Amino acid sequence: MNRKYLSVILVFFMVSGIIFYINGITKAKGDELKGKNIYQKIQSGQKYQYIIVGDSIGRGSGARVPAQTWFAQWENQIYHHYHASAIHYPIVQSGATAFEGIVKFQKEKPNADIDLAFIVFGENDRKYMTARQFSFYYEKLIRDIKKTYPKAEIVTITESCLQYPKFADTIKMLSEQYQATNVDMREPFRLSGIPVENLTRDMVHPNPEGYRLYADELFKVFTSKAVSQKIIPKTMVAPMSSGTEISYNYINKPVLRKEFYRRGAYYISSKKDGRLEYDFYGNSVGVTVFRHAKGGRMNVYIDGKYSASISTWWPFGRERHLFIASNLDSSKHRIEFINTGAGTHLTSGSKPTVRISSIIVPSGIKH
Repeated sequence: MNRKYLSVILVFFMVSGIIFYINGITKAKGDELKGKNIYQKIQSGQKYQYIIVGDSIGRGSGARVPAQTWFAQWENQIYHHYHASAIHYPIVQSGATAFEGIVKFQKEKPNADIDLAFIVFGENDRKYMTARQFSFYYEKLIRDIKKTYPKAEIVTITESCLQYPKFADTIKMLSEQYQATNVDMREPFRLSGIPVENLTRDMVHPNPEGYRLYADELFKVFTSKAVSQKIIPKTMVAPMSSGTEISYNYINKPVLRKEFYRRGAYYISSKKDGRLEYDFYGNSVGVTVFRHAKGGRMNVYIDGKYSASISTWWPFGRERHLFIASNLDSSKHRIEFINTGAGTHLTSGSKPTVRISSIIVPSGIKH
């Protein structure tokens, strides 16, 4: 064989061998990285990915700039101590309940290798549902996250403003049931000795100093877990409430409408006594509305009985998924939305408008 061709063949095999070797090392490192949990990644200074499913505190409302939010301050502490950087996926909405968190998670969950999930609810939920209803939706959210990201650590945050023991106890109890880490932010606020008005913007949302207490408490917990090398369970325990495996469907077409007109994805009314009715099967129901600065108020009736009054006002336009009722029987129901023609003091000088997209009902209910 010609020496020239022999040299070419030898070079080819040498290069192929080097590439094979490098690929093997890269794959081994990739497999090793995939096998590590959040605490192992942090301790070894590796990049990690996390989600926040939550309400206004979940999104850091009360901070003046993004760097002052609780999660930004916590990320910064982790980076400076361990040199581990983060990728953050927010699934948050001011005013949200755990019910809305479920719907948003179903729609917005990232297709990513998530190592950690924060759940931040409670303060809004106590305004719209009982502790028992909250327990169902909070458990369902935990299970939905664990099912989607089985290797992720779940950290539940009890908000510093939550003054309803049954709701706080529910968060703690479900965290223990699913071996999630519960961080009760009422404790660092209490132990600080600083008046609540000096730690919050409005007695609810922490200010930058209040969020520093959140970040310090989380850093302390994560450092402890990293040192102890906490093992994150990947198996799912049996649910405490029945029905947590359901998903939700959207019914877009009403069976009756009066003084509501269709524009795009919404049925819209600015007329007093405008009426929109839907039929559905199932034991719970919610509604997707568009909240905005001229949003009006509507009354809701289920099977002819008054159920709730809902304001669709919000300082800026947002699609919202609102809880209405649960603990219904699974038979056929009719829900009615009646425009009151009224708004709030914040909509004075404008014509209040109600915008409804669909109702939200459990899927898989046999008719």
